[in-house]
Amino acid sequence: MINRELKELILRFTEELSPKQKIVFTLRDVEELEVSEVILITGMTGVEIKQNLYHARKIIRSKINQINAGL
Repeated sequence: MINRELKELILRFTEELSPKQKIVFTLRDVEELEVSEVILITGMTGVEIKQNLYHARKIIRSKINQINAGL
């Protein structure tokens, strides 16, 4: 039950990301594609993918920590 709720929260927070962050996060962390596949799909460089993924994860982690702090 907790895993399902966490997944729902993560997907909801994904909607609040920038378009680039959202597509990279979805492809890498939700769809579990390799960086090389994300490069082919998005046309971004490996560096752009890593930067966007880093920021997306940081934002989502921060939002989850805010919820945990309120419990």
